[in-house]
Amino acid sequence: DESGFNLTPTVETEYQAIKDQQKLADHVSWAMALLSPVRPLPDPKMVMARETELSIHHSGTNDCRIVAESELTQIKTLLTCDPRLKKNLRPVSKCIQICKPTEYWQLMSIPNGTKPVRIPRSTNPMSQCSWWHW
Repeated sequence: DESGFNLTPTVETEYQAIKDQQKLADHVSWAMALLSPVRPLPDPKMVMARETELSIHHSGTNDCRIVAESELTQIKTLLTCDPRLKKNLRPVSKCIQICKPTEYWQLMSIPNGTKPVRIPRSTNPMSQCSWWHW
């Protein structure tokens, strides 16, 4: 039922702070081709309050903020490769599913060979990659 992939303000701030220029360029390319910033932005006071609640269960401030932003913007599923975030915050999240991208992909049950609904434009570097083809 997801209409697209979104990134929260904290996720955007984190990837924009990547110092390695090649990694940063990769993240910018992925964000431009595959992600949209959440709109409307979550209320900062509500984010801080929920982040504080979550911090009892997990020490990563940004991780708690990302979960809070996801909950408050009604994101249904938060994808992460961080096992600690998943282990600590999945049981206490109020309304989102937290899983690895591979778990999410399996949950979607998309038959192999299905044509993508969206593809990067030919001018986007992602169009030259083959890993995203199913």
